[in-house]
Amino acid sequence: MNCAILLAAGSGKRFGSDKLFADLNGMPVVEHTLQNLQQSPFVDAIWIATHKNNHAKLVEISQRYSKVSVLERGGVSRFQSVKKVISHMEPCDLVIIQNGANPLTPHAILEKTVRVVRGDIAGAAPAMPVVPTIKERKKDGTLVTLDRTNLFLIETPQVVRYEVFMTALKKVSGTKFTDDLSVLEAAGFKTKLVPTHPHNIKITLESDLEYARFVLGAVTQQTCIGVGEDSHFFVPMEGVPRVHRCLRLGGIELQSHPPMDADSDGDVILHALCNAIASSIGEGSLGTYATGMARKGQRDSAAYLKVILKKMRDKKFSLLNCALSIEGTQPQIDPLVPRLKTSLSMLLDIPETRIGITAHTGKKLTPFGRGEAMKCTANVLVARS
Repeated sequence: MNCAILLAAGSGKRFGSDKLFADLNGMPVVEHTLQNLQQSPFVDAIWIATHKNNHAKLVEISQRYSKVSVLERGGVSRFQSVKKVISHMEPCDLVIIQNGANPLTPHAILEKTVRVVRGDIAGAAPAMPVVPTIKERKKDGTLVTLDRTNLFLIETPQVVRYEVFMTALKKVSGTKFTDDLSVLEAAGFKTKLVPTHPHNIKITLESDLEYARFVLGAVTQQTCIGVGEDSHFFVPMEGVPRVHRCLRLGGIELQSHPPMDADSDGDVILHALCNAIASSIGEGSLGTYATGMARKGQRDSAAYLKVILKKMRDKKFSLLNCALSIEGTQPQIDPLVPRLKTSLSMLLDIPETRIGITAHTGKKLTPFGRGEAMKCTANVLVARS
């Protein structure tokens, strides 16, 4: 079990107000951060360190997120907030410590950071190499240029092993720790850095907030639209043993629904998305690469999606938005929308708010409307990174 600590106990002095509740495209900054943790499969429970001035607001917001377990008043510093919250936790495997003011952390960064904490590595964090020249002013006023080869800017989320971190807290003295890895390092434990992403910024100044708004909502002149479709017939239920009755849709499994008749898992949503993304960047249709993968035994449509997403990123494009229209009578789509959005958000690495899903039955006018098959049409908007 992994627990996350969302740090929201700061005063926001440098920002000039409580930056956590600044509006970021219709939602408070801190709620974007909380939503990312809620959506991550690597987070099982969330603890929130609050400030006396925002505790009530965070209680209200947290009611919308099922993984939030405890809200607790934080300390006067970041380190003291972490120490206070973790001391009240039940033992767990990993603790993921995230600043409330990091609303844009890509899911892939959290996953990479979690996965390297194994063996003799007690903790990890995303980091960016220092690029600008760094100078140090001596006491006499003279300047010295530092070697930046091995200098890094450390970010969050920081991931630590619960048991090792608790041991480190007992070993170290003082409270002047500005990040969590330094606690482990001071106690003699190994840590590791992983490459970060430019969007993983901490909102500190008003300009940071403007950048975040641009990332979440900007549509530049270098945008392209893609459209894709896919459809499959269902395998007749009488021909499928009950244990094998499993429909794959949008990356989730739906038991007791007949599977699609396909060489792959027949996920019409992911197939339509593959075609839509491909058309937006001038690539060929799904069959140009998925057929060969299926013949080699790769039936998971999520693997096909990874291929086209890599091609998209290699061409310096990023996915801004996707809209899906599904035609069919089974299963009922509207009750599945929350699960589908969560799954697609992880697979596409975009917020759920950027995913639209609608459905209609087809009124028995087509095989889809008669319950014999299912069809998905996908539209995507991509922009040059």
